[in-house]
Amino acid sequence: MDCLNLLGVSLHGQGRYLEAIEVYRTALAQIRSENGNIQYRRAKILSNLASSLISVRQSKEATALCEESLAIFKNENSAETERSVVLNTYGEALAQEARLNDAEARSAVPSKSGNSLEQNSMRI
Repeated sequence: MDCLNLLGVSLHGQGRYLEAIEVYRTALAQIRSENGNIQYRRAKILSNLASSLISVRQSKEATALCEESLAIFKNENSAETERSVVLNTYGEALAQEARLNDAEARSAVPSKSGNSLEQNSMRI
């Protein structure tokens, strides 16, 4: 499982986000069968998965995963560094979600000519 997490990190670093997402999901599925501090390791994978999801504009799922990861790290005494990483990722996810929501709202508002605002701005 730790190897899968590291593979996911490597794939993400290469810009191969969809492959990283697949590897992280596999790691999460396998984590239940391993010994050790499962929750701590699960929280790290959730955070990494969230980061890759942001890269492919899946901010809603990334936000939920960050919240889950933060809830786990909240109970870990030595997880301050990890919490700060997740908080950074969480902020990125929220910002992306706000930008996407704003873009959706703009494109849904018709102009006087019947075209969306986005289409009008492209003509300028």
